[in-house]
Formats: sequence, C-alpha cells, structure tokens
Amino acid sequence: SAFNDDDAFDTDMGWTGKNQFWFSIQSNDKRDNGSEQNGEPNERNDGTGIPAATYEIYNATLIGAGATAGGTANNHGMLLRRYVQAGWYNSIFTDFNGQPLNGGGPQTGAAPSLRDNLWWGFAVPSFTNVLFTEVSFNNATTLDPQLRGISREPDGGLDPLPAVGSPALVGSRPTPRDGFLLDARFKGAFSEMNWASDWTGLSLYGILSSRGGGSPVEQPVLEPSTVTLASASVTGGVLTVSWEGGTGPFVVQKRSSLVDGAWVDALTVNDRSAQIPANEGSGFVRILDLGQ
Repeated sequence: SAFNDDDAFDTDMGWTGKNQFWFSIQSNDKRDNGSEQNGEPNERNDGTGIPAATYEIYNATLIGAGATAGGTANNHGMLLRRYVQAGWYNSIFTDFNGQPLNGGGPQTGAAPSLRDNLWWGFAVPSFTNVLFTEVSFNNATTLDPQLRGISREPDGGLDPLPAVGSPALVGSRPTPRDGFLLDARFKGAFSEMNWASDWTGLSLYGILSSRGGGSPVEQPVLEPSTVTLASASVTGGVLTVSWEGGTGPFVVQKRSSLVDGAWVDALTVNDRSAQIPANEGSGFVRILDLGQ
C-alpha cells in the first residue's frame, strides 16, 4: 500500500480475518493514518460493540509520511476507533509525522492487542498509553528497527529490509501454527528477502531497491534438528564437513552472507560427510535433514 491519499490500511464492519506481511509507505503531502481501524461501521457508537473486529495481523511494516514532514493532515501510526479488538504482532511502525496512536489511545469500547512490536520515529513520541507501558506487551519504543533505507523518490533508495544487527531480527513472538500464518521469526514484513522487488508499482517506478529481491516459497516448519557438526576443515580449496545424527538424505547448502541472499544447494548426500569447493573469503554452510 503506497502513497494513498487516505489511510494506508483501513478496516471496518466487524472484520475477523487474518493477514501477514503487510507493507506500506506514505507520501509527505497527501496522507492520513497508517491504519484506521473500526470495530463497528464508521462513527457508529450505540454501545453494542457488535459485530466486533477481532482480526489479527502478523509481520507488518508501516512507514509514515516522515517524522519531520510538513503539512497539517493527521499522520498517526494508528487510529483505533470504537469496539475494535484487533491484534497486531511482530510489526514495525516508523517515520510518522504524528503520534503512535491518535489521541493517545483507543476510542470507546476498543480493546486492541498490540504486542511484540517496534515503534520508532514519531514527530510526537507519546508512549503513555497502557498498550506501551505494560511490560508484558513487549512494545519496544526506544529501539531503531534500522531499515536500510527510506525514500519516496525514484532513486532506488527505499529498502525496507532490516540491517544486520537490527532488533527486528531477534526476539519475535512465536507465530501460531494455525494452518494459515507462516513461521516468521522476525519483526516487520521483511527479513533477508525483498519479496516486493520485482512486481509492485514501487519497483516499476524505480523507488524500491532491488537488493535482496526474490520470490518467497512456503517452507515447512522445521523442528529442532538432531544433526550435530562433528568437524570442518579446508584443504586445497575444498571444504570438508562431517556431522552426526539425523536420518538423511541430507542437503548441504551455502551462501556468502549469514543474513543476505538465498541459500544455494551445493549437493545432496546420504552419508554424514561432504566436500564442496571453498570460495575465497568468508562463507557459510548449513545441513538440512530431509528425512526428519
């Protein structure tokens, strides 16, 4: 959701759905809230709270209109209207020319669940509501998510991936295994892959960086591996690794960076050892047990 004149995301009418991996960025001049959330139809306030909006959002990255942007239009991270019971988890809200919550808190009858999120870069950093002050909610308000680049110009400078060492890459809330949400152990819409890089308007107009581009493929949720590294050595440009445990067959994968780029299959073996070419410089390997 990019450069909308109104809210980036707007919900209404007792919505009870689930979503994951939302991304938005707003223009400096024409914009409203990052998300306007209504529990009942807009402006209705009859006290019934029915139907209540009880949807869940995991892994959103909402970028506002710029914390120092001019203009008078509202640009709060969220407007929480009447009777909304929404849940937002493992998300990033940053660069807003307003407050995290419009008016400092929810409206009549609203009881949202905002947990395990990063809030950073607000022109009015008013974190006084219980949604931020309750320690158990784990809403970090002093940690920069360290997005690699925020730009609204056709310069390829918009890079919403968190940098190495970002607090967005650690301490995420476990994703429910409900058959819909994917296992994503990070906060925000991106980790190491820019899934919006090759098909969105942001990409077409040259605003979005192509770094880390790729198309995500659903991966099975892996249980903790029983594979244990036994030895690793490099001789004559060849890396030899051996391991213990597992059932096999095993896939040895490699890549040049621990956090960037895709893992590349080097070879598949049935034994618990392998030899692969060792490239110059640093590199990383991992072993997947396909039989587990």
